[in-house]
Amino acid sequence: MHLINTKVVQPAQEFAVRLEDRLYVDGYPLISELDAEEVIQDYLKKLQDEGFDVTREMVPKAPQNMYNPKKRKSKRKADTQEDQV
Repeated sequence: MHLINTKVVQPAQEFAVRLEDRLYVDGYPLISELDAEEVIQDYLKKLQDEGFDVTREMVPKAPQNMYNPKKRKSKRKADTQEDQV
């Protein structure tokens, strides 16, 4: 039973995922106060060399999007609690 007509369209460009894409936003690496001091200074120097007016106060205190996965309860612990009841 064929309810939906499908048409496969090939993308204009080959799709590729690169690890570097995750480390950069709009072509610039993510940086915060949690990074080493020399890394922060080097990053600010590169931005100033490119013509951007940046100061040390513009560096955020922490990364904007920190990945916090949900913590799961272990099955083993849940099973032992049921046995005790």
